[in-house]
Amino acid sequence: MKNTKPYGNIDGVSELCDSCLQDEFVHLTGRTLKFVVDNMSLAYVFLDNDVRLLKCNQATIDLFGIDKDKLDKTQLFLDFSPEYQPDGGLSREKANKLIAQVHNEGKITFEWIHINVSGEEIPTETVLTRVKWQDGFGLVAFIRDMREINKIQETERSTIQRLMARLMAMLDSSPLACTIVDENLNVLDVTQEMANLLGLPDKKVYLERQMELSPQYQPDGKLSYDKMIEKLKSAFITGKEHFEWMYNTLDGTMVPCEVFLTRVELDGHNFITVYRRDLRELKSTMDLMEKLEELAFSDALTKLSTRHYFLDAAEQELRKCIDEGQSFHLLMIDIDFFKRINDTYGHPVGDEVLKILSARMRRATKRNTLIARYGGEEFIVMLSRMDINIAEKIAWRIQQSAEVYKFGTEVHKIPVTVSIGLASCKGQGDTLADIIKRADYAMYEAKASGRNTVKLSVNCDK
Repeated sequence: MKNTKPYGNIDGVSELCDSCLQDEFVHLTGRTLKFVVDNMSLAYVFLDNDVRLLKCNQATIDLFGIDKDKLDKTQLFLDFSPEYQPDGGLSREKANKLIAQVHNEGKITFEWIHINVSGEEIPTETVLTRVKWQDGFGLVAFIRDMREINKIQETERSTIQRLMARLMAMLDSSPLACTIVDENLNVLDVTQEMANLLGLPDKKVYLERQMELSPQYQPDGKLSYDKMIEKLKSAFITGKEHFEWMYNTLDGTMVPCEVFLTRVELDGHNFITVYRRDLRELKSTMDLMEKLEELAFSDALTKLSTRHYFLDAAEQELRKCIDEGQSFHLLMIDIDFFKRINDTYGHPVGDEVLKILSARMRRATKRNTLIARYGGEEFIVMLSRMDINIAEKIAWRIQQSAEVYKFGTEVHKIPVTVSIGLASCKGQGDTLADIIKRADYAMYEAKASGRNTVKLSVNCDK
């Protein structure tokens, strides 16, 4: 098989030796690179160790008005820079620091103000790179003239400001706590109502200190900054977001809010309007409702459910269990000889016994088990969706929790026991009243058999 070169044909020559081809490649590459550099819009300069300009392209000559005959005498950062940079630093000192930095790091990017031969200031962005040259190093700089770009950005800022003025003219007249955010997630403006919400004298304070107006973490454990960035980015994609947010005033007072993010487009620009609703009054009302509900559905002394609430909840659960084929059980519990306790030690001691026994019943049952004070010293417990054997074990656990400890003070140790009846749902036709009746009967059977025990209705006569 004929051994062909991998390079193919060049300028009609079918084969070239490797060394010739490499020489030609270097020559062609050099010419191509020179052509690209000479014709690029970026100013390109090559500097020696003393930062004198050795080579440059036409864009550099056009930008600075450099005299080609004086290239080797030109020091770019000294001859074509004002005495001071915008931050107040001396150009000479700053240039020396930048040159030391590029020798240390190899490549840096920075902004710089140059001046041309006419004295006109030229804002630039410069990429400075250290390269090997002769026995040491030289510097290559690519310089971008930022004047036109800055004009475009200034025009863009003016456009944004005009759009903001239109938006804020509408929002400031409304009683809404609102801010405007741009696509770079910068807060552009805020209504006075937002400042009022957080107790600030004016919206300028909000704009200056906005990072101080949320706690470090939100109630869900997420960092406030990370969560807000996540929500804003999502709103730019989906068009809207809705969530709760905790703010704080400068004195640390927490302000719960409902937040609505909405994407708005004006003249081709997208913004997010952030609306807040103060939830303090609503949450205060909800807290009050919860307290009223607790008073309505909880026994004031034992903090267990009331009889009325228990019957409503148990009725609904019984219907569900029957429909789903699940088991349903009730415990009726009565404190043995409770009247004797009241008569002997007084009603305050009797009340203390009721409270302590209620707490023990909670500990002896599963979490969220529905327990109610059914009468004076009578209690009822709902045990659903469990085997009868487990329900019986819970009943014995309640019995033991009452018997093991003696109630009262160091002076009066009061032995307290309970009698418990357990009844279960028998099928579709069973009602809650039927099950309560059987559990009540089983409880009286427990009392008749000597008290301080548990009886199952299936083992009783009825």
